[in-house]
Amino acid sequence: MESLDITKLKRDVEAINKKIVVKDNLTIAKGKMRILIPEKFIQGGLAFITDVIKTISVYVIIDDKDNYAVANIPISTVLTPSSIENIDVNGTTYIMAIYEDGDTLYDTNDLVEDDGVLFSMFNYFIMGGYVPFYMDYEDLGNLMVKSKEYTGRDIGSNPITLEILASIVARDSQQQDLYYRLSKMNNPPVYKGLNNQFHVFDNTTSKLVGSYFSDGVVTSLVDKSLESTNIEEIIKA
Repeated sequence: MESLDITKLKRDVEAINKKIVVKDNLTIAKGKMRILIPEKFIQGGLAFITDVIKTISVYVIIDDKDNYAVANIPISTVLTPSSIENIDVNGTTYIMAIYEDGDTLYDTNDLVEDDGVLFSMFNYFIMGGYVPFYMDYEDLGNLMVKSKEYTGRDIGSNPITLEILASIVARDSQQQDLYYRLSKMNNPPVYKGLNNQFHVFDNTTSKLVGSYFSDGVVTSLVDKSLESTNIEEIIKA
């Protein structure tokens, strides 16, 4: 399997925009391009593959000069590449849609609203903590900012909610019990989903009542709380 060296990539939206032409209802590639999504999108219900790729519009576009841009829109689109391959990125498999010069990127520019994608996106990115390499900390916080425009639901119109959740799941890569926002932010974060009781819950009561009991007991024993919270003092009283 081919591998991708992401250290060579440069985020440059203007460079990618120059390689894309919108003509009538079509989007056409000017030069060779690739669009990548995690293979895990399929398991998360965010993508389906036949001879084309139907995927949530959270993907990376890379040109032949290693410039890239990130799409971050809560709506599904159908990619129509010349070929589809798997590619390895730091040990994780991604689906790669390959385009030649003059290829049509999507089957149509007319997209259909579907508010059902919001649950799948929240479950995958926030609950699961599965964040692809091309998304940064800010991208995660902006995940549903355009929800009103593309799904008819305005749950993302106030970005503060998602920004708070993003700040909870993003952790310092060297000290994973430390919120990324409280670190020096020198290195990219790692992500721990809200369903990860070991890292998300910081007291015994939360670990026991916020997950399957057996999992909560194990987590409480492995990572013991050093002090009681206000709610624990109330319960004990």
